[in-house]
Amino acid sequence: MLIFPKKPKFTKTFSNKKQISKTINKRLSPQLGTFFLIAKETGFLTNFQIESLRRLLRRSFKRRCQIFFRFLPNVPITKKQSETRLGRGKGKLKYWCCIVNPGDILVEFKTSHKQFISQFFKKTHLKLPIKSFFYNRQKRWIL
Repeated sequence: MLIFPKKPKFTKTFSNKKQISKTINKRLSPQLGTFFLIAKETGFLTNFQIESLRRLLRRSFKRRCQIFFRFLPNVPITKKQSETRLGRGKGKLKYWCCIVNPGDILVEFKTSHKQFISQFFKKTHLKLPIKSFFYNRQKRWIL
């Protein structure tokens, strides 16, 4: 079950390199959970990386925790086939990705089992290509 937009108006867009910012966003607005996965740096998250993170979290937490994703891959990435001549238009849609800026909340967790969350924090860093940290609403920083 890959995450991507169901019916986009345009499947091929310009590259969104101008949307990436290097400054930290101060918009920590937690809404649903008590634990948060927050991005430390800029980067792209593809729908395959998001799906692998979702599967890891579902397998590890089972039914002990509610997981809320606060981002959606909405940027289409195209790629031309190898050994094609120049011209011939833009390539086919390869995958979807989302642009992540520092300070963005990626995932929220809502649970009462706090001992399970501390076990699986380190596994999520292996699935993401960007640096991230966890924030607890009751405590301060969890690294």
